[in-house]
Amino acid sequence: MGCGGSKAAAPDGAIKVEDFYNVKEQLGSGAFSVVKKAVDKKSGETVALKLIPNTIFNKNRESTMREVLILQQVGVHEHIVKLIAVHQATKHFVIAMELLTGGELFERI
Repeated sequence: MGCGGSKAAAPDGAIKVEDFYNVKEQLGSGAFSVVKKAVDKKSGETVALKLIPNTIFNKNRESTMREVLILQQVGVHEHIVKLIAVHQATKHFVIAMELLTGGELFERI
C-alpha cells in the first residue's frame, strides 16, 4: 500500500497528510494514535485516518507493521475494516481505512 493521490510533497521531501486528505473531526483516540475522519482529495471517498505520531511509530514499528500486514493479507472481508492506504507523512505514520459508521462496538456487546 503506498501513497494514493497526487505526489505533492513537503519541502523536505516527506508528504503531509493534508496533501492527500481534507482532515475533519476526531473520531476517537487511544494510547498510541488518534483517528480522524477525512476525505480523500483524489477519489472523494470519506475514510478514517489512524494517525500515529512518528515518535511513537518508531518505538512500535514492528507491531504497527504487523497490523498493516494482517489487514493486507485479509483483503476484503465483510466483517473486517478495509485497509485503503498507508502513508509515511512528515509528522505521522498514517493508516487510511474505510470509515465504519454505526457507533461504538462495545455499546452493542
